[in-house]
Amino acid sequence: MRYFKPISCILAMLLLVGLLTVCVFATGKEAPRIVFMDGETEVSATETTAAGTLTLPAHTPANGGQLVGWQATVDGNTVFLPTGASYAYAQDAAVTFRAVTLHMTTAATATARFDEEGAGLRFTTTAAKEEMEALRALCSDLVTGTVITTNANAKAAGSFDHAGLDAAQKKYLDVVATAYYKTEAEQVTFAGSVNKIRFENYTLGYAAIGYVKLTYTDGTVGYAYAAQEKGYPASVSPWQMAYAAMKDTESTKSDRCPHAFGEAFSPYSDDERAKLSPFFVSVVALKVSEKAPGGKTLDHDVEAFGQALYTERVVRESDPEWETVRAYIDVSKYECTLMILPPEGMVFDETTVSGVVLSLTGLPGIPIKYAMTESFILLPFSNYSDNY
Repeated sequence: MRYFKPISCILAMLLLVGLLTVCVFATGKEAPRIVFMDGETEVSATETTAAGTLTLPAHTPANGGQLVGWQATVDGNTVFLPTGASYAYAQDAAVTFRAVTLHMTTAATATARFDEEGAGLRFTTTAAKEEMEALRALCSDLVTGTVITTNANAKAAGSFDHAGLDAAQKKYLDVVATAYYKTEAEQVTFAGSVNKIRFENYTLGYAAIGYVKLTYTDGTVGYAYAAQEKGYPASVSPWQMAYAAMKDTESTKSDRCPHAFGEAFSPYSDDERAKLSPFFVSVVALKVSEKAPGGKTLDHDVEAFGQALYTERVVRESDPEWETVRAYIDVSKYECTLMILPPEGMVFDETTVSGVVLSLTGLPGIPIKYAMTESFILLPFSNYSDNY
């Protein structure tokens, strides 16, 4: 009987090993997987019990940014791939890909950009600083830039980006930023500008969108485009930019507004304001005012650009024959005509319309050129040209 004791021990040990094995599977130990994570949330996973290939998933990040790729560490090496890329894995591979996101927005307005010859439009795009630094660590040759085109081209393209504009055969400028325009604690700003703007385009609406160009570890190149501040492409003309810049004043001197401008203070020097002035030579805001003897005043402001026709009845209580007089603006290719039709038999001149005050509304120190005839005031006007 003593010879059966070792056998009994061996059987007992085998039984114990079997029980342990059953316990391991009973606890739910996972098979090796390729996992995609957004923060602490699992997006998807694929078991790797056999070798295979998978496609990196599309995903909307929970933090509100845009997904620019997936990053993982494989065998000590960094892997950074775009959505839709194929990834081949070995049997029993265990890899975790993490979502790489970016918050980036292009401003809806443009500021003045000065050079030796004049002024132009500067469009800015702001991005989260920490996310941009993480992207540069993943992609050493990362490029930031701005696509600038006319607002009409941006709307005509199927998508406002390089591919959409190219497919629609629309012209655009691609301005690469060699450095950040501004760096703050939590965000960075890069800019793209268009200068030497043609006279014909002073009232032309321009649009812009910032981008980041990425080269992934598989050699593919992709773009991430900024969100638009208002949700759609902006439309900023040189005239609008210049007008906003000249009107940007404060009542007291400050670090932001150190330059005296009449009784106020401006962010811009005399030289810079002189470079803004040409934008007002061809485009003016028109005001037709009626000042009747009884003190009644009727004012109407009209921005000449973009208006096909403006009609307003001019009332002169002291002169009944003027009750049917109309004033309107007619815009043709290169001129804007302010028409005031006097009563039959009367000639239009400054004496005749002394009760109707015509004010060509400009800004301090900016002359407005016009010609007066017997029936209208003629002003130069800028119109669309594709040669920008």
